Amino acid sequence: MLKEDFKVFKREIEKRKISGLFHFTPTIHLFGIFELGGLVSRAELEKLGKHELTDCINYPDKLRLDGKKDYINLSITKPNYFLLKDKKNRYRNDPTMEKWCIIEIDPKYIYYRDTMFSVTNAASTAARKIVGIDGKFETFKKIFAEEIDLGYKKIPRDNKPPNVPTDIQAEVLVKDKIKIEDFISIYFENKEDLVITKQALKIIDEIRDKIDFSIFKVDPKLFKAG
Repeated sequence: MLKEDFKVFKREIEKRKISGLFHFTPTIHLFGIFELGGLVSRAELEKLGKHELTDCINYPDKLRLDGKKDYINLSITKPNYFLLKDKKNRYRNDPTMEKWCIIEIDPKYIYYRDTMFSVTNAASTAARKIVGIDGKFETFKKIFAEEIDLGYKKIPRDNKPPNVPTDIQAEVLVKDKIKIEDFISIYFENKEDLVITKQALKIIDEIRDKIDFSIFKVDPKLFKAG
């Protein structure tokens, strides 16, 4: 189901040339993602209970301070590098969370009916208590405002490209599930990570035929600031 004003969103997406949304996750989670047919929210995963492939999932965000367990958090045009760096550092001693990948997703989810927007990190106090999180077109446009006032600081746009949020930590929150057929690419930091992950996935009969390995790519720049 789409938002009632989805055509307005589509025009804005096209005008700004937003070509993708981004979600990062440990590479081990790809087993569960492909078994389930896509990215699913924590609430949906908790409904499923124990499973051979999904049981390996270790939530990088333990507390979900945004209070939205039925939503999947995405970035616009480029990953939230600062959050990715924080997660990688936090789990650097956990061998199951050592390798990460970045999934690029069709931007059409921006105008799905239940999708919401946050001009900054949705888990922050500023998002929850000052600027708010909702699914309105006005809120989506504020993501690209000339200045974002978070109460304790102001973030200037500083001539960023039209498709890049003013605050790199801005988020699109998609409800329940994102289908694998809407994955544009899955990026790895280096060729070794891609090859190892691809070989491991091919071993599992239940998921091997569900995967389009042509979308697996290497792009170390996505894993860096800038």
